[in-house]
Amino acid sequence: MLFKEFIKINEEIWHSYFRSFFKQMLLGRISLDKGSILFPNIMLFTETKEHYIMELLGANKFYNELKTKKHKETSTAKYLYQFESDHTNSEEYMFYCDSLGTVLKNLTLSRPFDLEMLNKRFKVSGQWPGSHLIIDGTGNGSLLGFGEKFKSLYIDNCVLVNRLEEIYRVKQVTHMVIVNKNYSRIAYEDELKNKLNHPISSTNDLFGIQYCIGTKTEALILSGQFASTFLIPGLRETTIGEFLNQNPSFIKKALSCKSFLYEQDFKWIEGNPDLEEKTINPDLMLQREDGFYDICDLKTPKLHEKKLVKGRHKRRAFVSYVDEGISQLANYEEYFTFQANKELSKAKYGVEVVDPTLYLIVGNYENLTLEETREAARKLKSNYRIIDYDTLNALFLNNTLN
Repeated sequence: MLFKEFIKINEEIWHSYFRSFFKQMLLGRISLDKGSILFPNIMLFTETKEHYIMELLGANKFYNELKTKKHKETSTAKYLYQFESDHTNSEEYMFYCDSLGTVLKNLTLSRPFDLEMLNKRFKVSGQWPGSHLIIDGTGNGSLLGFGEKFKSLYIDNCVLVNRLEEIYRVKQVTHMVIVNKNYSRIAYEDELKNKLNHPISSTNDLFGIQYCIGTKTEALILSGQFASTFLIPGLRETTIGEFLNQNPSFIKKALSCKSFLYEQDFKWIEGNPDLEEKTINPDLMLQREDGFYDICDLKTPKLHEKKLVKGRHKRRAFVSYVDEGISQLANYEEYFTFQANKELSKAKYGVEVVDPTLYLIVGNYENLTLEETREAARKLKSNYRIIDYDTLNALFLNNTLN
């Protein structure tokens, strides 16, 4: 089966599945005693050396469509483990998949862990689904292995708790399909249709759809989805940006804005001597309560980097990757100081920028601590905010639940 065939099959079948279920809800043919249903809104397709992977991301009460995003990874083990594959020192798997049509549903899987350490980063571990299975041993590596006879695996509403020494990363899976590249296109299409077309007697029979009770649970699910997204090794910032765009409540709560514009082009009318730079393209323009806009740019978390700062205390500075983001924000801010540019942005988008806060989202708890960020940012103007992805996630939860 070709990668493009795998993508097309999933797009067609999953869209039909979600659209049909949502239509039945709107017509009142499906009712819930209490609680609500959350639909995904992104399909992330990943090609590894051995397999094709489709993972559903996002959590929204309404179903409109599934945005397709593509990713490439060296190995399936790295995708599932979330750390570099050269850190793996164990081939003791919780599940060794060597057949077709295997389903893992409503499970939390892990090696032994320190609950206190885990909760420092993932404060919602008590909300994880189903039975908790722990494999003995102190090794590192993927909890799932794949044999030569493996064809397909379906993971639904499961959590994978991964650990490298004292660092934890968690993958909260709404739904994931992993298939062998040599699996027949026709056989896979028939298998997927059969999985999704069985009778539904309760929410436990659903695939890729999450049932929750209360706004707190909704927030915890969305927070988990965001963490699972930015902790995918090597994921491009455009996919992270698409997640925020498709799940707008997240950024509205996290950065306390009324609304936002995503990846809009603003044409240079005056003030730019570089003729090749026709426009600026901020990732997010955030509307404040006073109606004016702040500016936000997204960089990747750089999960493989140990530090995003350099130097000791007195010479603490950001690495060039972060500095590039800061320079980009400075360019965006300067754009809105020229009258012709201001008139265009107001006329075309209703955007006015006055005393903007400049947000750069980059890094994570592992490579950008709060104190090191403060020290490296001492040279910046007071309107800059350097925020890592874990802190952004914590802001969302705090502003939603408190």
